[in-house]
Amino acid sequence: MNLICSLNHTTVFGIEQLVESLVKSLVQQFNARITQYYALLSCILSVTIESWQPLDNIMKLISVNISQPASIEINGDAVLTGIHKVPQNKRIWLNKINLAGDGQADLTVHGGEFQAVYSYPIEHYAHWQKFLGSQSLPYGTFGENFTVSGLLETDVYMGDIFKVGGAIIQATMPRIPCFKLAHKLDNTAIIKDFLWSGYSGFYHKVIEEGEVGAGDEITLLARDEQSISIRAALGLYKLNEGDAAALSYALNIKSLAPLLVNAFNERLAKLDTDG
Repeated sequence: MNLICSLNHTTVFGIEQLVESLVKSLVQQFNARITQYYALLSCILSVTIESWQPLDNIMKLISVNISQPASIEINGDAVLTGIHKVPQNKRIWLNKINLAGDGQADLTVHGGEFQAVYSYPIEHYAHWQKFLGSQSLPYGTFGENFTVSGLLETDVYMGDIFKVGGAIIQATMPRIPCFKLAHKLDNTAIIKDFLWSGYSGFYHKVIEEGEVGAGDEITLLARDEQSISIRAALGLYKLNEGDAAALSYALNIKSLAPLLVNAFNERLAKLDTDG
């Protein structure tokens, strides 16, 4: 008792700081371990536990999903696709153009420097489970390489640079769905709903190669002084949102991908022509 009473405020503060640090460390370790277990469970049983969420708001890599392109039949035609991603229970090397072991079928619209890897927020899964009438959806359902938490299209900005595992990546553009997603989910209506929901997910450019795996924390390293959110970029690109001023502003984003530079310039020219 005498010892406790003799502790000064500085000592007590130091103990509080130590306890707070230990608790935070334990929570982070718990989240990482649970994330790994669920990624493994999803890989084995092809299920997603809808109700699970991290105990804190830390941005996190929930699952890493890869596949090689395979031929499937769509309306009687053989179509090559890499959309059937499978969760991995090991760490994967992320290089400048894709994840080791992963591949894209149509390189005219997928892959490349500005679409090296695709992220999709786990927060949207519940919405699509309800839309599709499904009890569960496995990680990678939407063809994403990274199933992530804490990164929504309204919060992630064009050019945002993140550290994930041993790699550094940059958000580049929203994803636009194609007929292969509709075929995979056996729902033709989802293309329009996916687009207009704003739940697009987003592509990345790889700034620095490195290993990534389920449970890795994601840290925002830098953001352009002039930028717009992924959701805003989707609106300008495909939803006929925004005016000439908004397009001009977006065109001044330093890290704007060439595809969007062309699309925004074309739309701006059309607006000018239409008066």
